[in-house]
Amino acid sequence: MANFWQMSRGELYYSLSHMHKLLYILCLALVASLSGAGFAAAEDSNAPLLQIYRSSAAADKRYPEVARAVALLPERVTTTLRSAGVKILIVPSLLEYDSSLGQKGAPRGWESGSSFENVGGLYHVKTNAVLVAERAVPLHGGGAAQPTEHRFRTVLHETGHAFDSCLGHISRAADFRAAYTLDVDNLTSNQRQKLRYFLQSGNAGPAETFATVFANAVCQSGNTPLVRPDLAEAFPRASEQVMKLIR
Repeated sequence: MANFWQMSRGELYYSLSHMHKLLYILCLALVASLSGAGFAAAEDSNAPLLQIYRSSAAADKRYPEVARAVALLPERVTTTLRSAGVKILIVPSLLEYDSSLGQKGAPRGWESGSSFENVGGLYHVKTNAVLVAERAVPLHGGGAAQPTEHRFRTVLHETGHAFDSCLGHISRAADFRAAYTLDVDNLTSNQRQKLRYFLQSGNAGPAETFATVFANAVCQSGNTPLVRPDLAEAFPRASEQVMKLIR
């Protein structure tokens, strides 16, 4: 490029004019980018938390029960879920939503021979969605898929897993683990047998306990009967930890 001070008036005018055009184009691109991002964020924030994955008569029939559970979620919970982009989806079945689940074998804590076609709900980490299935294959009985039961409980339990994830897996944090461990130490042999699903090794036991005491806490805050009163009795310290998080 020629020296700025040696440019003719025409050359200088052309150079400055060209620079102005470039700056103008860059500004337009920046504004468009920011506007697009803002629009997407607003669109996401306005999207309903509960959605139907595939419209059908079966989905419409199950919607009220699922919506009743979602309506109980405290504002702190719904705000956290929305901020993290979590969706609650009514799906035909888990495998119709994600066929790869059929290759995963028995779900965590389930008996040998079971599979995700037997499961009525799941927090799907890959798509950040709480899935509530319209139907599932009965674990004992086989045959064709049947309408799922306990959808109210399933919504709250799986949302508990989502909430746990949104908080950076609080079920693995020191305070919750300490409360969980003290509760476990005080279980009777009968409780240990009955609640063995919540005593799985590693992160599984605390995570499943968190999800269900979360469901209980949501019901308690909404003056609704607890989904698992026996768990509230067995895990009072863990329950109190979760209650503090949702108030």
